[in-house]
Amino acid sequence: MIDISTEIRKRYGNVRRARGYYLYTEKNIRLLDLWLDGGKAVLGRRSGQAHLMCKQFLDRGLTGVIPTQADAQLARALQTVLPGYPVIRWYYSEEKAKQIARSVYGEYSSSAHRLDDGAIAASVLVWRPFLGIDTGVDIAGKTGSFGTAAEIETVPLALITPVYPMPCGIIAAAACFETVLPPSDALFPPLVYSLARGFFDLKRKEQEEDARKNAANPSVRKGLKQQRAALRRRAAVEELIPALWTQKSCYLFPHIPRTEYAAVFTQALDAHVLISPDYDQPSVLPSCGSYSELAGFLKSYRNESQIHEDSAQNAGTDF
Repeated sequence: MIDISTEIRKRYGNVRRARGYYLYTEKNIRLLDLWLDGGKAVLGRRSGQAHLMCKQFLDRGLTGVIPTQADAQLARALQTVLPGYPVIRWYYSEEKAKQIARSVYGEYSSSAHRLDDGAIAASVLVWRPFLGIDTGVDIAGKTGSFGTAAEIETVPLALITPVYPMPCGIIAAAACFETVLPPSDALFPPLVYSLARGFFDLKRKEQEEDARKNAANPSVRKGLKQQRAALRRRAAVEELIPALWTQKSCYLFPHIPRTEYAAVFTQALDAHVLISPDYDQPSVLPSCGSYSELAGFLKSYRNESQIHEDSAQNAGTDF
């Protein structure tokens, strides 16, 4: 994975402030953030009530490994977002959660003769906010997002993307995994409470989006004039996205060759756009008022790609 800190620092200095979907650097450069900590800050930085919850816990001195309501709040928040999964675990790192998920799911799959050993790692799917569990294939007659109670048998265990930028890994699973998954780790209470608040904020955001889409009054559905203008700008930039990414909900999965990705990352950063530093981790198309940096980068990338394609064709006709 590309070292984000090094790449940003050598161009623009350190990041001195982060707000919404932008990073502001020491050299007074604003970067449009499509990385968002691997999608953990998908709601934007300093948005919602998550930071306030952390501050309230700290103000009350609840900083040690002591019994608080934080764990119960996180469990309730996750059940609100993922009602089809009765078993929830969280661990101190994403890597630990991955290792546990692969081990437990591997035993489950082997005992049921569902998968061979080589397919186990790839079979542990990831849940992402606003997308659900993207299988990428047609399962039970449906392609795309999973996670409801009716579909849990198809995807009985998944890694959950946190909705707050903190170091942890989360697993959601069917009831049959209750006794085989290790107990959750004891995490820092203020951050656990903030993570819980993040999932509650996500649920509220989803409900607001559904209400706006289903509203009978077009003015309610589309919002105010400023919101309609933002939607037009988003639609315009979405027309440029297929040159580089495959879009699923707000997530952008690269379809260019892996060997070209580092150069594309550099080109984007030079255009003041921070995309995912990891080819296997999607970038996020944020809901912001302006996409000028992203549109400029994508137009430049499209033009350069066309020039290279034309040059290759011309070279082929010379023989």
